[in-house]
Amino acid sequence: MRRADKRGVTLVELLIAVSIFAFIVASAYLLLRSFNKTYSRGMSQAAIRQKKRLLLRVITKDISSMYRQCKGATDSLDFYSLIIRGDTNHLSEVHYRFSNGNLYRAFELDSDEDLSTRGQEEVLLSGLKAFDFSYLLNGSWSGTWSQDGLPEAVKILLEWRDGGQLEVALDVMTD
Repeated sequence: MRRADKRGVTLVELLIAVSIFAFIVASAYLLLRSFNKTYSRGMSQAAIRQKKRLLLRVITKDISSMYRQCKGATDSLDFYSLIIRGDTNHLSEVHYRFSNGNLYRAFELDSDEDLSTRGQEEVLLSGLKAFDFSYLLNGSWSGTWSQDGLPEAVKILLEWRDGGQLEVALDVMTD
């Protein structure tokens, strides 16, 4: 006796359907994974850019408030800064130095007026390949500076190990 009405699916049809479904799921997974990697990389780069902006803001604020008796080399800068908070002026010491791929900053509010002592040092930025200060003195750039007067400007060169580079010249406020 033959069956005229066939219902159901054959094994071949089932295997084809499962294969198509597996291909669609695998493609969606790869697409989602690719999107996730791109998003993570973008967020990481945005965090690095934000850190660079904050670093530049701190350095700009410090250098623009240079006050007196300063000295500098290509890898370090020590100076007094005049900080105004409310109606009170504070003479503060600011120290920058570059060592082993890290940029360090020490800050001491209400200075003891001895540049050889330093406040607590913090790492401002790590992962640097190079960091250089140069100083505009009497119209020409120099790698060192040790005098009572202030330079006209300070140039900063930052080079990261990953290949990024930033060079900026900051004017020093003079009377």
